[in-house]
Amino acid sequence: MSRNRLRIAIPGACALLLSALAGCGGGGHTPLASGCVIADVSPSTTTERTARSDYANGFATFARGIGMDGSGKLCVVLAAGDPVAEGHPVLVDVGPRPADRDSRDQKGPEVRNKVTTATSEMMAAFANPDVATQGSALVEAAVVASDELRPGDRLLFLSDGVEHSPLAGNFRTQDLSPAGIQRLLAAYDRAGLRAHLTGVHIEFPYLLANPGGFHISIVQEAAIRLFWTTWAHHSGADITFAIQDAGSSS
Repeated sequence: MSRNRLRIAIPGACALLLSALAGCGGGGHTPLASGCVIADVSPSTTTERTARSDYANGFATFARGIGMDGSGKLCVVLAAGDPVAEGHPVLVDVGPRPADRDSRDQKGPEVRNKVTTATSEMMAAFANPDVATQGSALVEAAVVASDELRPGDRLLFLSDGVEHSPLAGNFRTQDLSPAGIQRLLAAYDRAGLRAHLTGVHIEFPYLLANPGGFHISIVQEAAIRLFWTTWAHHSGADITFAIQDAGSSS
């Protein structure tokens, strides 16, 4: 799969989301953090109400932080096993009016209202993503998101982290030993699927969290976590397995 044909966005689901900004992390970029969300809408996710609820809560927390403490610019990339060529991230405005940006008391209600609306539409996308192919092409989605991000920005994965794609195979059984990870990263690089995320902070709070059960060994779970840590560093990013909250912004 060549890089110039890769854009992961599911048009039917994306139509449900807000698209109020002309750009996300592009020209005129400010030092305030912008962010992107990779939302795993693979069929297995849509059948797990608990997962959808958790992801919606995570999205709201992340979006609130971007609205209160960042630029208010947020993009969403929907990831499944059926990437759509030449699709685009959905751009969402969760920030206050410029006149209210310097006052937390003034911008708080406006940000909360925008985040509530965006979260509702994110839930709609999870419930009806208009995709049928099993899989979770998460690395590919990160390549799409990387076009929108700059150093200091944030990237949130709403996924259990079990990559399942033609190039990677299925992480439930894939060789993710240190040597296996290096081979896989090299394969991504050869395919033009290296995400350039220098200085980006990755948040991956639901890694290996699946209410339906994985039936994955403890050893393989540790290997999956090692893959994402190694992949993040390979992409120039740092990674944590929690969401940075807006703290007193709520």
